[in-house]
Parts: sequence; C-alpha cells; structure tokens
Amino acid sequence: SRDYFIIDLRAKCEKILDFVFLDGYNTPQILLLFERSATWGGRIAVRDQTVSLLSLTVNVVRRVYNIPFIRLDILTHDFSALYAIPSSSNMLYSAVILEQINSSSSISNSSKQSVRNVAASVNTHTMGGAFLIGANAILHFGQTIDFGLSLNEHGDVLSKDFPLVRKWTERVINLERAVMAVLPL
Repeated sequence: SRDYFIIDLRAKCEKILDFVFLDGYNTPQILLLFERSATWGGRIAVRDQTVSLLSLTVNVVRRVYNIPFIRLDILTHDFSALYAIPSSSNMLYSAVILEQINSSSSISNSSKQSVRNVAASVNTHTMGGAFLIGANAILHFGQTIDFGLSLNEHGDVLSKDFPLVRKWTERVINLERAVMAVLPL
C-alpha cells in the first residue's frame, strides 16, 4: 500500500505559479494560482488575462479530491503569488489596532473613527483565506474573491470584474517582485 496519491491536474493547469494550504478547514484545502496558456510582454495587448484560480479539497483517507472553485483566465498576467492568511490571528490584530488607537490622545477623533472603520473592515473580511499578489493589485480569496485593493491605474481594470476592489488614492506603487510576511505584534 502506498502512503501517497497523485492528483493529476495536467488537463486543467498548464503552468502552476503558486499554491498554498488554506487554514481553518476540516480537510486539506489547497488554492492554486496557474496559467493555462502563458503570455509575454509583446502579447499583453492581445491576451492579458491569463492567470486562473483553482481551489482543491483533498480527502487523504479516501485518496480523492474535489474542485469546489475554479475560475479560468480571470486575473491579469502579473498575478504570481499567493499568501495564506491564518484564520485565528486576524481578530487579535484588529483588536490590538483598535486598543492602541483608543488609548492615543494625539490622534483626532475623526482620524480615530476612520481607522476604527478600516480595522473593523479588516476584521470582518480577512478571516483566513489567502491574498493573491499581483504587481498592480492585492486580492483576498475566502470562498471566492471577496475584496481587494488596486494599487495603480493598471490594477483599476480589476474593478469591472470584481466590484469590491477598492482604488488606493496615493497611487505610485507597484508590487513587482515584492515579498509578503506577517509581522507579529
């Protein structure tokens, strides 16, 4: 008897860009970022949305898998990384942010309220899942792509496909080759 089994995704995925195990599920849940057909700089005018997303639930006891979520060619070519978000830590981070703001006397009341609204929004939306990192935007995947942040005018095109993508107003930023990490409090 083998202690492993093979999941053959060659029919669906040409080039896997990244994958992560998602936190907070009873069975292993894998999120894959992949391209079915690659593009390059000279073909962007013809074909820009080449990156796809696939969620995979694995039953290791029965050695079977299920694909509850697959969206083909929905993301621009510059999406290249996934970052899993722990499902247990986000409430703590938001609570600490709020506590530090409440205790600060040097911040105006309107600024405190603005930051409270942002922290409450982060607390509500980022319970687990993963961030999809592109050069021009960051998106969040929970059960689907539920919100994101456009970092410049190239990321703004995502707002037509994903209505909850917000535009950042200070817009001279690009995350090409950026590395993401959780900073402990």
